[in-house]
Amino acid sequence: MAEPSDNSCSSEDDEYSDPLEVAASAGARLSIPEKASISRKRKVQTNPAEKKRNVRGSVDPNVSSWDRVNEFKDQCLIVMSGSLRCDACRETLSKKKSTVKKHVSSMKHIKALENIKKTKKKDQNITDLLAKTSGGAKGSTLPEDMRLYRYDLVEALLKAGIPLLKVDSLRPFLEKYGHRLTTRNHLAEFVPIIRQKEKDLVKSEIAANSAFSVIFDGSTRLGEALAIIVRFVDKDWNIQQRLLKLEVLAKSMNAEELAQRLIQCLAVEYGIQPNQLLAAMRDGASVNEAGLRQVMFFFTNILNVTCFSHTIDNVGKHFEFSVLDTFSRCWNTMFSLSPAARLLWKTRTGTAMRLHSKTRWWSRWEVLNQVMEFFGDVEPFLRENDNLSPVCRASLLEIFDDPVTARDLDIELAAMIDAGKHFVQATYYLEGDGPLVFTCYKHLSALAHAIAIEAYPNTEAKARQHAGRNMALYNRLVDQAKACINPGFRFYQQKFSVQFHNIVRAFKAARLCCPIQVQALRPTAASVQELKQFSFITDAQIVQLVEELPNYLAIADGAAIETEERKVQWWAAHAAALPNWSAAVKKILLVQPSSASAERVFSLLKNAFSKQQEAALEETVETSVMLRYNDNKRT
Repeated sequence: MAEPSDNSCSSEDDEYSDPLEVAASAGARLSIPEKASISRKRKVQTNPAEKKRNVRGSVDPNVSSWDRVNEFKDQCLIVMSGSLRCDACRETLSKKKSTVKKHVSSMKHIKALENIKKTKKKDQNITDLLAKTSGGAKGSTLPEDMRLYRYDLVEALLKAGIPLLKVDSLRPFLEKYGHRLTTRNHLAEFVPIIRQKEKDLVKSEIAANSAFSVIFDGSTRLGEALAIIVRFVDKDWNIQQRLLKLEVLAKSMNAEELAQRLIQCLAVEYGIQPNQLLAAMRDGASVNEAGLRQVMFFFTNILNVTCFSHTIDNVGKHFEFSVLDTFSRCWNTMFSLSPAARLLWKTRTGTAMRLHSKTRWWSRWEVLNQVMEFFGDVEPFLRENDNLSPVCRASLLEIFDDPVTARDLDIELAAMIDAGKHFVQATYYLEGDGPLVFTCYKHLSALAHAIAIEAYPNTEAKARQHAGRNMALYNRLVDQAKACINPGFRFYQQKFSVQFHNIVRAFKAARLCCPIQVQALRPTAASVQELKQFSFITDAQIVQLVEELPNYLAIADGAAIETEERKVQWWAAHAAALPNWSAAVKKILLVQPSSASAERVFSLLKNAFSKQQEAALEETVETSVMLRYNDNKRT
């Protein structure tokens, strides 16, 4: 019988051997991969050790909970499992009389009671709506509270952007604490009712006002998605915006089709009269211009405003760079397609690289601004990481291998940052929804001055660095940089000094409506005449404004207002003393320098409905986006 070998391992050793050590000792090359940032452990928040814990109800008096409910009637107090509970605030209370008194007199409890009253009124309206629209539909004979629960559930899912198909997975949980549910196909029957309720609410808001402006735009989704937004100032001087329609069409529209949809929505569906629509904001697409001209045969008072933010963003597209364009294209492609490149860059610099977006204004400038900030790391990053995108890496290294193109890249990058900085700031400011009409001209004027001053600190610093003491080379590099950005400047000047001249004059005149700027402008009767650039301001109104001008200047004298919103509040406070000026300002506030509101609608659409939901019916898409957009805008 052969004796066991000394090198053999016992079964006990095999059981407790580390597989990694065994594999490594056998010659395997093992290394721990770097984990993603989202693999970090979650930090659980804990109460400080020294914090005193308040145990409610620990020293309750020997009083029945029902006695406290009867003592504080109409305060939504209930008894649950023998404990006293506030059903309005959703919390358990101590039975001490002083504690209950303090709770029912708190602002939190008072607001909760008000919300309950609003909810009951809303529920009653929904119940009435369900009774009117149910007919012989399946489920119409169910109890009211069950139908109301299902309605609220569908509305909440639509508002949150949660697909109804997920209801089947959530159903066991939702039924555990609520009423019995049904399948998503039957729940989807509430969508038209919710849609109609939202449109009826918007119609009631429109009926309570008399002046509006419209913002519209299209975006590619399936064929074409058309968003129509109305803007108005309510009786309390709150600037409001409502999404009226989000329509999905089979293909892009021509001018006649666009005009038909706008008139159908504004005049037919929502009953806006021809003299009530005062302005229209849209981007510079030719079909929007031609379509709006058709609309103006019905709505004759429209002030036609092309989106300033879109136009200023296009300035960057007219810059002509020979080396930077190639670098930018390859750089953006490499980072957009390679998560490994993004991780390697963050490991080297400690900062995540921005990603280029075709739909975000000045996104390319933001990426290049970060490149310039870490420009010293760019070439080493490319040379040290040979596992990056081979084609893009080769094209980028080709630039750095040639000293001339590397120098030109450095110069052009600095020129892009210097030239684009002011345009980026103006674009992002003018895309807001607030009372931008007060300060729009100031930002346009700042852009004109930035072009005239010709201040290029980064470009000149880079030129000095590359030229040394060679002034001829320094001047040539600076001129080369200016030649790259001048086409963009000429585009801006042609648009805002020629094509948009009258609209710019209107925004310039709108400074008279600002109670702060008017003090420095010292307007005369001739200055007030410039407000006629707003097509809805008539000669008769100008006469009234001139007559009221001294009173306006006297009231505004010494006013100190910090924010644009407070300027609107100033007009609300002085509307009675300045009836003619306040009426004109209320109309002028409808005019916006951009159509960015429509872009936000498309962002909501993109976030809520992915490619997997392209089969969702238009009524579901429109209802979901309308609820999300309009609910955020209501004050």
